[in-house]
Amino acid sequence: MSRQISVVLHESIYSSNVGSVARAMGNMGITRLVLVNPLCEINEDAKKAAVGCQEILINHVVYGSWQDFYRTEGEGLRIAFTARPGKLRPSRDAEELFQDIGKDENLKNTHVYLIFGREDSGLSTDDIEFCHQTCTLKTYGEYTSLNLSHAVMLGLYVVSKNLTVAPDSNLQALPTQALYYPAEDLREWLTTLGFDISAKRINAYKVLNRLILRNQPEQKELKILKSVLKQTIRKLKERNLIVQTPTD
Repeated sequence: MSRQISVVLHESIYSSNVGSVARAMGNMGITRLVLVNPLCEINEDAKKAAVGCQEILINHVVYGSWQDFYRTEGEGLRIAFTARPGKLRPSRDAEELFQDIGKDENLKNTHVYLIFGREDSGLSTDDIEFCHQTCTLKTYGEYTSLNLSHAVMLGLYVVSKNLTVAPDSNLQALPTQALYYPAEDLREWLTTLGFDISAKRINAYKVLNRLILRNQPEQKELKILKSVLKQTIRKLKERNLIVQTPTD
């Protein structure tokens, strides 16, 4: 089973770290690097750190925001890496997760995005809103936070053990299908039912969103979900109008 792999870095701070990530990617045979709202430049420090893998830097793709990323990249299996699992961001061990992905016939041709956060704070809850899974890399010391390039190297090592990766024949080749996910319909459905989804840390939307994405639904399934949400919203609003309309 062959899959395309992209490494996605969000708001990277240090140019040298981006270069070291490119070198780690070159070591592991992965060539597609995506930067989302980078806070540093691809300068001489980055090129020096990349050593013989500068072509990966030259061909990197940049998006100014997650919205731009999903509008262009969109569909694929999105895996976030974190050193801070918790109740609001339940995570699986990376080895176990990619073993399961490798065995799943439904995912054999799926583009896999490995998503890493900024060096000082990692990925926020908002950053992983549309990720299918969150995983952690096993460490054995008390300090669990890894250097960015080390995290990418370990992540790619785990991936290479469990997935057969297709060779990149065109570094500029991009997926053509934008993200399809009925986020706004889900929010409207919940608010129409009377749920308050304004809480930043945890609310009904965040919980349901996580449950849906964990099951890695296909587009056709998401379109059916959208239809169900839309029809339920319409019925609820019609019923509310009937109840509130005064009778003669």
